[in-house]
Amino acid sequence: MPPRLVSLGILVFWAVSASSLLVRDVLPDLLVGPPPDLRDIARAGERDASSRWTLLVGDPVGDPGDLRAVGQATTETTSRGDGHVRFGSTVTFDAGALLEQTPLRSAGGERLEVTSVLDVDGSGNLSGLRSEVRVEGDEDSLLVLEGHLEDDSIAITARGPMLIFGKRTFRFPYQARGMVQNAMAPLDRIPGLHVGQRWESRVVSPLTGRVEVVHVEVTDRNVMVPWGDELVPTFLLVSRMNTGMGEARARTWARASDGLVLRQEVPLVLVTLMLERQP
Repeated sequence: MPPRLVSLGILVFWAVSASSLLVRDVLPDLLVGPPPDLRDIARAGERDASSRWTLLVGDPVGDPGDLRAVGQATTETTSRGDGHVRFGSTVTFDAGALLEQTPLRSAGGERLEVTSVLDVDGSGNLSGLRSEVRVEGDEDSLLVLEGHLEDDSIAITARGPMLIFGKRTFRFPYQARGMVQNAMAPLDRIPGLHVGQRWESRVVSPLTGRVEVVHVEVTDRNVMVPWGDELVPTFLLVSRMNTGMGEARARTWARASDGLVLRQEVPLVLVTLMLERQP
């Protein structure tokens, strides 16, 4: 048996360590409530309704508030009789205009179309997803992503001429009702937000065929955002991800009264895209 002082030291060290873990991992949920999950998102969306968005981009070295339109998006949430919910989106943008203020400004001028669906079952779990990228008006796809549940993981297959290494399938762990979203499809609503909430999400990018682990935190409340003819108080959500080229950050603004998403940033390699909901 160790000496009494050593035993006391071990006990104190254990107590301090346990307290630190409690403060870091348990108290946030007790104080501000659990973070939203995919079931909450599915239940909060307005059924059988569509929303329109404007795609904006700024000059990487210019005024951050000076944005120009490069495309548009339509999102819709549809419900089925068995409790399933489908999130669908169609995004079209001018690839040349998107890259106009970057070193690749002379590359291409085609309009790209990205169509995506994400299905959630009655229990709030992801049941499948699909994204397709093509030149607007063409029948052939440049990239197709298809995903489905396999036990406790999600398997995603990527194929198409945009992929350097050809068709590939990759898997990542999936927790019950875990957050999964499409980078090019903004969420309709994020309910039950409180400052201090943190969660992990998987974000699928139809432009790269990659799945990123994203750490999200609600950092501020009552951040005023101009929308329509008024200033709207919002929650500010900050997302962080490791892209392999350093950490990328993106922000989402959700209306404080009901979690309606008004703006969402999408970090790309050379620019940050802003999706802004039309009033």
